[in-house]
Amino acid sequence: MRLARSGERISCKNRSVPISVSRLVSSFARLLLPGIKSTIVVLLIMNLGWVLNASFEVPYILGSGLLQDVSQTIDIFVLKYGMSIGNYSLATAAGIFKSVISLLLVFGTNAIANKLGENSLM
Repeated sequence: MRLARSGERISCKNRSVPISVSRLVSSFARLLLPGIKSTIVVLLIMNLGWVLNASFEVPYILGSGLLQDVSQTIDIFVLKYGMSIGNYSLATAAGIFKSVISLLLVFGTNAIANKLGENSLM
């Protein structure tokens, strides 16, 4: 059996059935998404902890000159104040703050998924 293009009719047991893209999309949403919904929720919970981890190299290289005020991430702040100025306690506190916020995001998303009746990590 071959696949039909959109709008083409396929004869099956002496009947011709029109195939439309909207029917395929609706059947996809109705049949496949409920099966993978728990996987989507678990991946969302796990990846939300990485939201604050921006890439370090690109903002650091491009952050010279006019862009320095708007391209500073938490990692660049930690490097600037920790290594350059020598204020290690402030750099450590900023790193711990970033870790705690990421942990709170993961636990919050997990609690919301648990209340909605979805699979959760704990």
